[in-house]
Amino acid sequence: MISLNKRLLTLAAISTLSIGMIACDDDSSNSGKQETPAQQACELNAFKCDGQNLMKCEAGANGNAYNQIAACGAEENCNATAGKCEPKGSTQPQTSTCTAGTFKCETGNLFECKAGADGSTSYEQKAACGVNETCNANAGSCDPKGTSTVTDTIIGHPCHCTDNCTIEVTGKEVKDALTPMTKILVNGALKDSDVSLDTLADDDKITAPNYFSDSITGCEGLVAPEGMKVGCFETAKIEMPESLQSLFSVLKEKIPSLLESFGVDASSLGDIDLNGIFNVMLPLLSEGIQFKSDGGYCTLAAIDIDLNVTDLVIKGFVNMDKVNAIADKIEVGDASKVNIDTACPTGSEMIAFNVDKTSNKGSAQVAFDICMKSCNAPTDCENGTECVEIKDDRGAHKVCFEEDNITYFTNLSKSLGVGEEEPAAGE
Repeated sequence: MISLNKRLLTLAAISTLSIGMIACDDDSSNSGKQETPAQQACELNAFKCDGQNLMKCEAGANGNAYNQIAACGAEENCNATAGKCEPKGSTQPQTSTCTAGTFKCETGNLFECKAGADGSTSYEQKAACGVNETCNANAGSCDPKGTSTVTDTIIGHPCHCTDNCTIEVTGKEVKDALTPMTKILVNGALKDSDVSLDTLADDDKITAPNYFSDSITGCEGLVAPEGMKVGCFETAKIEMPESLQSLFSVLKEKIPSLLESFGVDASSLGDIDLNGIFNVMLPLLSEGIQFKSDGGYCTLAAIDIDLNVTDLVIKGFVNMDKVNAIADKIEVGDASKVNIDTACPTGSEMIAFNVDKTSNKGSAQVAFDICMKSCNAPTDCENGTECVEIKDDRGAHKVCFEEDNITYFTNLSKSLGVGEEEPAAGE
C-alpha cells in the first residue's frame, strides 16, 4: 500500500517563487504557537483542559498537536466539551465533538460516537479488527478481507468535460506577477543571450485542466454540499509554452550572475540547490505535469489558497496581488464552509489536506477537501482505479484512485525537495 503525503496534491498550487522561499525558511512554523514535547497526536479540532488552560488540537508540520488557545480566569471554568471558558456555575448546553451513531477507524480499531447523559458526544472503541479483517467505518463493522460492504455512490463514476475544460494563465499574467525591478534585473542577466522576458509573449499560455467546469456529463445526481463543487478528474496535463522553456534554459546559466548583481553568492544559499531546481523544472516545462484518470472520476471538492508575503526582499521581486489572482483561478468552492464529517455522500471518504505555513517571510494557507470513492477491496473500484490508502491530517483512508498518480506525484515531490520518504508498495 502506498501512502500519500498531504503536500503532493497541493504541489501545483503553491509552486511560486515566493512560496518556495517561505517554505525554505528555517524559522517556519505551522501556526506561530509554540509546541512542547508534552503535546501528543490528537483528533483535529478536539479540545482539552490543562488546568485552567484551554487547549485545541490543530494540524502542525509534524502532525496534530494540542495548542493553548485561552487561559481561563479565576472566576471561570475550563470546559473542553464546549471548547471555551465559562463563568463558574454556568449551565451552558454541552456541544458535541462527533455525531452520535457515526463510526471511525484508527489503526485497525473501530470506534463509535456515543452520546453522554449531559448531551456531549465522544468516540468509544467498539471493536479491534483482526488481522484477516478490514475496519469499515461506513458500515460500522470489521469485515473479512476481500469482501465489500461499500455503498454505491456517484463519486468515482465515469465522467467527461464537454466545454470550458481548461484553465489558462497568459504570458502577460506571468510577467505582471514580477515587479518592474525584477524585470529589469532579469533582462539585464539575459542581455548577452538571444532571449528576454518578451520571449514569453503576452498571449502565450500555460494551460491546465479545469476539473470543475460547469459542463460535465456523467455526474448528474451528485449534489454539492455547502462549500464544495462537483468535478470530474480526467487524464490531462499542465502544459507550458516553448517560450517559457527557452527562458528557463537560459536562466539556469544566468542565475549566478543575477544573484551577484545583488551581492549574493549562490553558494551561500544553504539548502537551496538552484541547479537541482532547474534540472527538475526544465523537464516539467517540456513534458508537463501529468494526471491519469481513465474514463473520468466524479468527485466533490473545495480548494482555497491564500498567499501572503511580508518579507520586503520578496515583495521587491514579486507582485503578490498578481500571484494571488493566478491562484484564484485554481480555487474551487469555499473550504471554510465544508463540514468534513458529513459533506461526502455515503460510500465515499473525505480527504482533507491543510497547509498552514508561517514564517518571518510570510504565510501560505492551502485547504484542499475532496470526496473519493470508499473501498475495502480491489473489486470495489472501477475504470482502472485501485484500492489505495491515502493519509490526511485525520488518519488513513482507503479509497479508489489511480495508483500511478500516487507514484508520479510522490516522485515529483521528492525531486522538488518538498516530499517525505514514502513507504514502498505493500508496506
